[in-house]
Amino acid sequence: MKRINYTIIISLVLLCCSLLKSYGQGARYTGSYTKSAAIQHVGKSNFVIEGLDFSNSNSKYLIVLYSAENVIIRNNKFGAAPTKLAIYLDNCKNVTIHDNTFENVQTGLVAHNSEGIKFEYNDVTNVVGPLRGGETIGNMAQFDKVRGAGNSISYNVSENFAGESAPEDLININQSHGTAQSPIMIKGNCIRGGGPSVSGGGIILG
Repeated sequence: MKRINYTIIISLVLLCCSLLKSYGQGARYTGSYTKSAAIQHVGKSNFVIEGLDFSNSNSKYLIVLYSAENVIIRNNKFGAAPTKLAIYLDNCKNVTIHDNTFENVQTGLVAHNSEGIKFEYNDVTNVVGPLRGGETIGNMAQFDKVRGAGNSISYNVSENFAGESAPEDLININQSHGTAQSPIMIKGNCIRGGGPSVSGGGIILG
């Protein structure tokens, strides 16, 4: 009977985890956070949301922006309560979401009827994605009717552990399009684990 070298196995697992993180990049922020309630803005432009921890919020949506323009959402922490849609954008333009950490959320981002949306360098762990009003959610990031130039879901790391997560399509592109000069970019993401789901996968372009 062959002996198993557990040291080698553990080393390989750690190496794989290191490669997963380094390839996909993920969040680069290592600073502190300030506790925050949910945030909603309508028709507001040219502002930054950063350094906040939304883990204890009782709101279903943690950041909601309607008709907002030129916004940066960076260096924040979302999660803990598994009934949250972290960020929802509707009719927004030029919103960049980077270096955030998401844990145990239904969905990291839904961008609807918007343009110039960037979801980059984020860590997303355990997308739980239950049903909400008959609609299945469970995405790292979803573009729904997103259009125009400068749209990207890139350099994110999403890891989903069996029994702790229930994602659908971790990257979901629905009825969305870029331009000939600036197509929607999906690049450099690392996705591992998830399910069981009979209808979802890693990336779907619809």
